[in-house]
Amino acid sequence: MTTSLFIAKLRALLADRATDRMYACIEDLVGNGLSKDRFPPAVYPPSRQDVTQYLAAWSRYAGLSDQETRDWLIEYTATVLVVISRRTPAAIRHSTKSNIKYIYGSAVEFVCGGLDNPFGPGAVASVRFTPRWRRNG
Repeated sequence: MTTSLFIAKLRALLADRATDRMYACIEDLVGNGLSKDRFPPAVYPPSRQDVTQYLAAWSRYAGLSDQETRDWLIEYTATVLVVISRRTPAAIRHSTKSNIKYIYGSAVEFVCGGLDNPFGPGAVASVRFTPRWRRNG
């Protein structure tokens, strides 16, 4: 599945319920993926798990059920985010299922980050990404 097909699948899943929540950063991340090329050589990119949890939190925020999120995010992580991971696609699928279960079973809120979002179009992180939406503890 190409990245443009993931965008189409997401739009179909959202239908009329949350099209205003298809933010530019989400569209860019899903449509273009996240490559290490977006970051200067000395900067570590976000981990696949960080990106997965970010997208799962956004999916819940956008009104998708956990099953709808599994329907698109598992394959997305195994085919698109595999480039920033050392794990096999099978291990990534398993990890993604666990991450979705964690996000949907917790009080973790989605925080876009606006211009400070390290995934947004043209964004470059200056330090290792630490999700602000994760709970301390």
